[in-house]
Amino acid sequence: MVNNHLRRRLWKKAQETEQQFNWIFILIVGVLILAFFAYVVLKQKAASEVKLAVTITKQLNTILTGAKLSSGAFQDIPIPETTIRFSCDDYFIGDVSQRLGNRILFAPNFVEGNRIFTWTLDWNIPFKVSSFLYVTTPLVRYMLVPSAAEESQHLAKRLNSTLPAKINKEIIADIDLPNAVNLNDKRVRIILIQGLPAEPAPAIPQSLAGVEVSALVIDPVQKKVQFYEESGAGLVSTGSPMDYLDDASLFGAIFTESRGEYECSMNKAYDRLNSAAKIYARKFVLISNNYVGTACEGFYKGPGLQGSPEQEGNQDLLSLVASTTATPVDVKKIPESVQNLLNTNTKLQLNSCPLLF
Repeated sequence: MVNNHLRRRLWKKAQETEQQFNWIFILIVGVLILAFFAYVVLKQKAASEVKLAVTITKQLNTILTGAKLSSGAFQDIPIPETTIRFSCDDYFIGDVSQRLGNRILFAPNFVEGNRIFTWTLDWNIPFKVSSFLYVTTPLVRYMLVPSAAEESQHLAKRLNSTLPAKINKEIIADIDLPNAVNLNDKRVRIILIQGLPAEPAPAIPQSLAGVEVSALVIDPVQKKVQFYEESGAGLVSTGSPMDYLDDASLFGAIFTESRGEYECSMNKAYDRLNSAAKIYARKFVLISNNYVGTACEGFYKGPGLQGSPEQEGNQDLLSLVASTTATPVDVKKIPESVQNLLNTNTKLQLNSCPLLF
């Protein structure tokens, strides 16, 4: 009797243990199945994101290629909601990247949202060297903040009137900057138009706490720019001030948050100017050979330097070559050469001689 009772207890306990193992087994299998489906979903999501990134990258490449064809052209382009990271040579959507090639592009570090703005300007120094392409988004607010000085006020008005109307921009007096209204923008770029060095460093208005803020100080007298980036609760300068050449290159500094990326893009532009000036120098030496002994000869060929054809001829073209060969580029010398070339071209036209450009 006792043995039967013991056997029943053991049998019952064995059944309970077996049921527990069954439940554990079911639980493990369930977790594995859920993990498998989660893995599949994540892989599909990742694959879909890559596919979308590739699609957007191709579309953007087409947009950027077409945007540089017409100077002054502005486009407001809808795109799928995404984040695009720009550098001097590439742009990235997720893990998908695309080379910019020979394009000279200026943009914030990140362009977010479902719309992008593109704007194109020809860079003429004084002949066309390249097209500058500017990219931004409605989520970036540009605050032009001139000092009371006449040259600062004049530059602020010129920049504001030249920028396309759809750009999220405004002019605000420097005394009103501390009370700037927070309009819930993703990013704010403060463009201070005043003298350099900026002492003290630009401050972030309290109302813009929590907003991503960067700043650029423009000195319209020295024609220099100084970049500032956010650090903690304030702004700190990045590197030393840089010379800017003209409004087209100044707009590049306005649209580009990073000093390094701006310098890289401008170096690409100056390299192209160097190549173009050499080609024109060679071309004008060849032209001058057909006008020996005529009133036109002196416009094409000066004392020059001894050496290859591009080292002979028009001294202002040679000066452009020398200025853009220097490291760093001697920006200050370029405007005089440009003005002299414009004057020479006018004289050639008045004397019915073939134009320089």
